[in-house]
Amino acid sequence: MKTSLRFLTLLCLVGLFMYSCTPKVVEEVKKEPEKKVVQKTNPNEVLSKCPKFSDSDNESLAMEKHVLYRDHIKMKNYDAAFPLWKEVFAMAPAADGRRNTHYSDGIKIYQHMMDKETDKAKKDQYLDKIFELYDGITECYPKDAGYVAGRKGFDYYYKYPQRATDLEKYNLFKKSLDLDGENARDFVVNPFTDLLIRMYNSNKVKIDEAKKYTQIINNMIAKGMKTSGRKLERWKVINDYAPIRLEEFERVKGFYDCEYYVNRYYSEYEEDPNDCDNIDITLGRLMWGGCSSSHPKIAQLNAARNSKCQTIVVSSTPSSSSGGGSRPTTSSGGSSTSGPIKAGYAAFRSGDYNTAISSFESALAQTSDPEKKAKIQMLMSKIYYANLRNYGKARKYARDAANSKPNWGDPYILIGKLYASSGPLCGSGRGFESQRVVWAAMDMWNKAKKVDPNAASKANSLIGKYRAYMPSSEDIFMLGLKKGQSYKIPCWIQTTTTVR
Repeated sequence: MKTSLRFLTLLCLVGLFMYSCTPKVVEEVKKEPEKKVVQKTNPNEVLSKCPKFSDSDNESLAMEKHVLYRDHIKMKNYDAAFPLWKEVFAMAPAADGRRNTHYSDGIKIYQHMMDKETDKAKKDQYLDKIFELYDGITECYPKDAGYVAGRKGFDYYYKYPQRATDLEKYNLFKKSLDLDGENARDFVVNPFTDLLIRMYNSNKVKIDEAKKYTQIINNMIAKGMKTSGRKLERWKVINDYAPIRLEEFERVKGFYDCEYYVNRYYSEYEEDPNDCDNIDITLGRLMWGGCSSSHPKIAQLNAARNSKCQTIVVSSTPSSSSGGGSRPTTSSGGSSTSGPIKAGYAAFRSGDYNTAISSFESALAQTSDPEKKAKIQMLMSKIYYANLRNYGKARKYARDAANSKPNWGDPYILIGKLYASSGPLCGSGRGFESQRVVWAAMDMWNKAKKVDPNAASKANSLIGKYRAYMPSSEDIFMLGLKKGQSYKIPCWIQTTTTVR
């Protein structure tokens, strides 16, 4: 009897061992029908209207081929996956009716085939097939229409820019946000941000529409920055680009409200509360944003200006001041430039930047004193940089200031900041295209130290801060560049620098 029990026990163990060693393919084939049967009992579940496993003539064969081709996909063995995928797609394009797996895998396979193909006609055929599969997802899985619109827009924007106009790309991203709202996919945000600004600037999008989608983008980013892991890393890339690009709308009167400017810029005044230009720049921003004269922050700024910057017009005698927080002063005899300067500052503090620029131009025409010219030109550069978002003109007036006063480091400090902040304008916000702008910034900050010892501390601080944002050695090597060679930075910068 004991021998029989031992024998039966041994048989059971052998059986269990053999079951546990069953190939994964068989195990998965057994599991899926069980899962399907359980889920199919849910009366509220809505499956795709397109042909599914359960609609095919041989459901078990279709599911077996599904598992086989999926194993190849996971190993990125797309050539081996293709014939199996074609068979199962013909039998059940909608798979189990719950997910668009067969369509999305087909897109991966055809993308692989297109990438390795050299014949243009065949490449075009594969590309047509990819977009047919996108349309198939929308037809069979309407709930994924927002995702598909975003993917199409993404592919047109990055991979096949000549296949669609900018407006068509914009409308695809817009459709994605309209359908999915703040739950739209993260890959939509950066290209849509760029197109939103360009469409507005070309008068193809009205201000209300631009404001609507800017708010959605900002909400998505705020939500994404609260995630963790790989998702957070993706949102960090987006956060390095989209918010900075959206600052371009600051030049549009009424686009952002008072609290936006308070939250965004008042802290910059607090970092350097004794700099008169800094006080006026912050004051002008808040007034431009529609803050009332009774707003607490406006009152604090006005109090600071009245106590520290009471003399605001150019003197009739040359000043020996080297800049910083100082302000051109009024002499008892007055000056022919006093009127335009006074009007310019008044307009500047009220947020009327165009009038301020016009007044300062008049003041420049009325003085030949290099020191006065440099101060006025530098202030105009700051307005173009901080308020009007015109980097080209900001650099032009900073260069003029440097020519008027050759031993002044501040113009080079500002030009360096212009370059360093241009990463999102000249690239995606990260990577080589965005990081190379730091090389040009370093040139300017080093020059500031060379011409003006008083600028050394500020220049060194910026150099230390931005050194971490230079292109990596790996990027330089991959691009065939060598340290020390000359390199011309494109985009609006258009200057030759040195590879570091």
